[in-house]
Amino acid sequence: MISDVLSNVAEMERTSLLERQKEGILIAKAKGTYKGRQLNTIERPQQFLSQYNQSHLELIKDKNYSIRKLASITNLSNNTIVKIKKILDKVE
Repeated sequence: MISDVLSNVAEMERTSLLERQKEGILIAKAKGTYKGRQLNTIERPQQFLSQYNQSHLELIKDKNYSIRKLASITNLSNNTIVKIKKILDKVE
């Protein structure tokens, strides 16, 4: 019963948080300060890869390193390493 009450409170808090966020975005849009991502903007794979050091890309191409090891060597996040690997696999 206690867990039900706590889950209901959490759900209500999440709902109110989303409502406050929407209100804030509407206020910012009315002021002209809100700038979200433009529609239909897609970063091309070559543009994405050009942001990173070529030696890092060569390391990521190497299949001998784990994702975590690559992340620590290159100082990039695990998700970035995975994204780069996917792009490099498609290119090859």
